[in-house]
Amino acid sequence: MEEAFEITWEGPVQLRPGTPSLISKLAGNYQDEIEQYWLNLTRRSPKAFNGDILVNQSQEVKDGCLVVYAEFIEYKIAVASNYIPALKSLVKTIGVSGVITNLIGESQAIVLGKRGATVTQYPGYWELVPSGSIDKTFIQPDSSISIERCILQELQEEIGIRPEEVQEVKVSGLVYDKIEGIYDICCTIQIKPGIDIPDRLSGNAEYASFLCLPVNELKSWLETERGNMVPTSIAILSMMAETKEMQKEEHV
Repeated sequence: MEEAFEITWEGPVQLRPGTPSLISKLAGNYQDEIEQYWLNLTRRSPKAFNGDILVNQSQEVKDGCLVVYAEFIEYKIAVASNYIPALKSLVKTIGVSGVITNLIGESQAIVLGKRGATVTQYPGYWELVPSGSIDKTFIQPDSSISIERCILQELQEEIGIRPEEVQEVKVSGLVYDKIEGIYDICCTIQIKPGIDIPDRLSGNAEYASFLCLPVNELKSWLETERGNMVPTSIAILSMMAETKEMQKEEHV
């Protein structure tokens, strides 16, 4: 069976602004449909917010780094693109996902969250925590977009770990969800010693529950839960399985 994801790039990633594209102009031809799809969504999920969301334009490798050129569009355009073929072929959103690489208790473990019932994509599925979208607040003075700042904000919002409690963030790859047309930038996150990660975990509007999964149990867990996991999270774990971070437990 063909996988629902692909590993696009393993290594450092940068986000740069692209040139204005046809997406917003083309969206103007479908304004009534977009508004109707957005209305339907807000009826199901009253907390849905029409902010800006980052979408892929093009990619190139420079000096061993993948440079992703991207632009911001309204979130409601991205929502409507799932139903409008002319938009869907263009709208490939970009988010971030993090793999926490700390020892939790006596074992190296990863943190997973079970997505809530009211989220727009993959309700009830497991995914890596932290995960989220990228908005305009992460634009730097040089017009680049800070992946590190984004993942740190998601970490604080989702499990309450503040930026000053983080020892290191490393951007380590790009993966793609073939079903939803979503790119995720992968980051590994090292929390400073002494931070009780399980103590910070509690359900919220986005996640119904959390799980600290020991790395040495990951293979067996995926055998039963793979069909209930967001494709980009599976892709990231597949990619990370070959790194030293995910192999430490096997050599203890």
